[in-house]
Amino acid sequence: MDFGPAEFLHYRQAVAAGNFMGMRQAGFSGGDPAASPKLDRLLAICAEAQAGGRKVIVFSFFRNVLNQVHTHLAAASFPPIMGGVSPQERQNIMDAFTAASAQERNVLCAQVNTAGFGLNLQAASVIIFCEPQIKPSLEEQALSRAYRMGQTNTVTVYRLLTAASVDERMLQMLADKKRAFQAYAQYSAVAQASPDATDASDQALIKQLVAAEQQRLGVPVTAAR
Repeated sequence: MDFGPAEFLHYRQAVAAGNFMGMRQAGFSGGDPAASPKLDRLLAICAEAQAGGRKVIVFSFFRNVLNQVHTHLAAASFPPIMGGVSPQERQNIMDAFTAASAQERNVLCAQVNTAGFGLNLQAASVIIFCEPQIKPSLEEQALSRAYRMGQTNTVTVYRLLTAASVDERMLQMLADKKRAFQAYAQYSAVAQASPDATDASDQALIKQLVAAEQQRLGVPVTAAR
């Protein structure tokens, strides 16, 4: 998708400030579907899934993105699973999500960095990632929750990207680093032992991404975060 006009201004400001987290969330900063193409597309996917009797998991790294999605989905969405939600609350939400009729309530929002801990998401057959993840293993662990033994449905995965933004640049840099790692140590014990082995150094990658976007947009650098 493209940025909405106000979202693009927000993005430029975040780039100028070196605010990497702000850059990643800019595609949802419009606040409503008319001003945010990403949000509009996400809601359309959820509505299509509901019409087809399919349940949806929406993943994001950011709590405010999940809260926004949950608010716009209203009665079709369960309370988000995020850091701070107790194991018992999490289980209650998951049980309700599994038991619900998809035609009535079909969407569960979850913070992607909590997805590898005890979630069984086989009830869902549509997965949406709101933004690329700095650690590819976060996405892989989240997907594995839906593909666990017992999944009988075809799982459709959507990755929402904003064109000409840090979203596209992140995917390219991560792919390049992953290929370089695999060429060097594809069959090493380290690579097999940990899914994080192919993850780039967070801070080094962030600096590259921010600097590249500042250069591309030609924005004056106001600060570094």
